[in-house]
Amino acid sequence: MKLLLSLCVLAGVSVFGQLQVSTVAPGRVWYANERPTFALAGGAGGSRWELRSWRGETLAAGAWQSGDLQLALLQPGYYVLRTVAAGGQELLADYTFSVVMEQEKRDWDASSVFAMDVALSWLCGAKNLTSPWYDGDGYRLTCELLKRAGVPYVRDRLSWRVCGKDPAAINFGSYMKNARLQAEHGLTVSGMFHDAPEVAQPLAKLPRDLKLLHDFCAKAASDFGDTMGNWEFWNEQDIHFAPEPVWDYVACQKAAYLGFKSANPAKIVLPGAVTRDQRDDYDELMYENDMAKYSEVVNLHSYVPLARYGEHYGDMRQHMARHGLANRALWVTEWNSFVHGESSGPDDPLYAGRKEHSFDQELLMAEYYVKAMVLQMMHGVAKSFYFVFPAYRCKNPKMNLSFMRSDGSAKAILCACSAMTGELMQARLLGEVKLQEGVRAFVFQQADTQTLVFWSVSTLETSTKPVGLTTQNLVDIELSVPAGSYRLTDTLGATREVTAADGKLALQTSRFPSYLSGLRGLAVDVPAVPRGEIERYQPGADEDLSVVIRVDLHPDDFVIIGNKTKAEVRAEAARMNVVVWNFSSEEKRGVLLSEGGLLAGLPAEIILPAQGKAEIAVTLDTTAEPIDSRLVLSGRFNGRVTSRLVMPYVAFWKFAKTSEAIAWDLSQHDGWVEFGSSDTVAITADEGGVRFDLGWDDPQTDRWFYPRHALTMPVETLKRARFLEFEVKSVQDDPVNAYTHSMCSFATVPQPGGGKKSYRCLFQAPNANWELRRVDLHAAGIDWDNVRTFHIGGNPKGMKVSYWVRNVRLLCE
Repeated sequence: MKLLLSLCVLAGVSVFGQLQVSTVAPGRVWYANERPTFALAGGAGGSRWELRSWRGETLAAGAWQSGDLQLALLQPGYYVLRTVAAGGQELLADYTFSVVMEQEKRDWDASSVFAMDVALSWLCGAKNLTSPWYDGDGYRLTCELLKRAGVPYVRDRLSWRVCGKDPAAINFGSYMKNARLQAEHGLTVSGMFHDAPEVAQPLAKLPRDLKLLHDFCAKAASDFGDTMGNWEFWNEQDIHFAPEPVWDYVACQKAAYLGFKSANPAKIVLPGAVTRDQRDDYDELMYENDMAKYSEVVNLHSYVPLARYGEHYGDMRQHMARHGLANRALWVTEWNSFVHGESSGPDDPLYAGRKEHSFDQELLMAEYYVKAMVLQMMHGVAKSFYFVFPAYRCKNPKMNLSFMRSDGSAKAILCACSAMTGELMQARLLGEVKLQEGVRAFVFQQADTQTLVFWSVSTLETSTKPVGLTTQNLVDIELSVPAGSYRLTDTLGATREVTAADGKLALQTSRFPSYLSGLRGLAVDVPAVPRGEIERYQPGADEDLSVVIRVDLHPDDFVIIGNKTKAEVRAEAARMNVVVWNFSSEEKRGVLLSEGGLLAGLPAEIILPAQGKAEIAVTLDTTAEPIDSRLVLSGRFNGRVTSRLVMPYVAFWKFAKTSEAIAWDLSQHDGWVEFGSSDTVAITADEGGVRFDLGWDDPQTDRWFYPRHALTMPVETLKRARFLEFEVKSVQDDPVNAYTHSMCSFATVPQPGGGKKSYRCLFQAPNANWELRRVDLHAAGIDWDNVRTFHIGGNPKGMKVSYWVRNVRLLCE
């Protein structure tokens, strides 16, 4: 059921036959002190116009005069201009436009929580964005719309592979041009990069050459200067953006941090953002490798629905407290969720086969933006970057998260952001006040007054699945406030005066948040988590942060397993190279210190040249160590101790001597049940195992397959199992045969009052040849008493996939 307007909103200009509506306002966004003007081209004889609010009320109407229209001044909000024939039938698709607060009335504060992931340099060029404004300059248009949205801090990206392929001639090119353009518009930038060039000797994606990384970061910090408010190193390293083990990532973070600081010591440096819903052993091991000493903010990407914010942010807060970071600022440099489902509106103006938001979906996203921002502030988020401002499709091309359409016009969510930044830019959230069942209200402290943000609870906050706009959730409320006048602002920015009498103020709220300003003395029932601080680690007199250690593991003797958090040691004397980098301007002499294994081959003294390295070939002997252990490396140079490298490992060579292998027959194809997003699937017996043939018809589909099989092993056997191993191979129509995720998992039956739980075990993606894979079941912490099904598969890049599994075995202690 449609709640408000049943509208067909075309992006860009509104066109039917030869008729076309256009406006000079960039992105169709006017300031409140400007009279919106429009032109109707293509023969307007006898046509009429109607102006409607986003709530569906008709505000004005008249005849098009010579194809031009100038409206009276309008309140901030989101409007619909409808063109009809004299008889009332529609001639054009409805044309939406926005009115926002005047720029001179705004506070502008880069230290506020309000920020936006824009990716200007990657997403706003001509191939992604076409518009009639600024002669088609999508970069300038986007910057102008950010100003009108009231967002002072943005996130951009650059490619090291593009800029730094020749270390002697680093060229920031268009990235520098765009940084300056954003600065001209008053925007402070969070700079982030990834993609190591070949000259940096990528391991998989991260660089092996830490000196080149250090020097590139120093050059970036120097050249970009204060156009950047901070730097981030890498992006979502906990998933496929960095296939290397976590200790390699942290070694790179250390080198990057030292490079940034060497050129611009005052600039804030973040680690790359982690993006899984819950914190896990990857997050723990990052900080056990001393990453907190080489960063000043905790960085998160959040893609969970509002209904899961409590567990999601609560889990992050516990993680931070475990590592002594309870008072450190938490930045969320990307966030969103697919609450509105697949886009169901008109065709995308630029990309064939894609849809834009429907009008209802636009309003859902406006509601979502305000509620999510407030709830993040309740959890102490210090800076919050919505993903994403320009037109972009993430993960599933049918999912649209953007503020802008691909023709450069703005959606309703921009009005919601503009209103919120106008009301709360310099306000501090005190906490939540309990009003009544089904209503939420939050008190913000302004300079000398308070603002109450309130709304009625909707399915947007209670559901973990996509929702629709089926009801406004109207609720009458009464506030106890002193007699007098107060200012009430709706979600999209329209204001009116309301009056309290006899100490009471009667209002009606809905699912769309409102702002009540001019209050004083309100107390909260649930205080907000305090915003943390930018926290730079101060090394002790006996510490030396300029020395960084990393290791190269011999591929015959080590295999990275699990969540990139553990090495499987396959040889009694396992070969490795220890590389020690010195990022200071003085020579250093000292030794390496190790725990958790005997390192044979370490010299009595290691000499580190200034801005140089030493590389030592050693063997790791784990004979005297438990099967599960960890190698801890540090150093003492010129009398001071370095940071740590921590590498958990399992001595599989030792385990294999006494383990029992139990075959688990999963080759019967009729025991498997399809589970995935494919349009076609066939499950057959082949090559001594089971074969899955899958196909997808629509390239925009989010492709994944994880067929399931009932657990047929006795629980006691499963409890004894330490490892699961199997042979696997895959071919795809994708020439690289690539997967974004590759894993097996064990799932429980649904629990009372909740859903089922899945225990995921990641493994290296298969290739076209049969290869052995092994996963550590202990690391997954599986509840064998409640697990009922086994899944295996991945998220392929290709449209046609064949996938084989055979020789499944449990290795028991």
